[in-house]
Amino acid sequence: MFSLSDTKSGKTWGAVPLLALEVHDTTIRRTERLERYRIDLVEKVDGGVHIVVGHSQYRVEVGL
Repeated sequence: MFSLSDTKSGKTWGAVPLLALEVHDTTIRRTERLERYRIDLVEKVDGGVHIVVGHSQYRVEVGL
């Protein structure tokens, strides 16, 4: 979790997830919001960062 700050106004909000995944299960028509997941890869690329995260229970892997 990270805190979110507005540098212009100086206001700071409480802890927020850096990334949340929403996984839609079509068989039961339900969406789960995942804020806890494993981080598989973080690498520097030109002008940014490549991140791969996953969740074992839902068998989900996402690259950003």
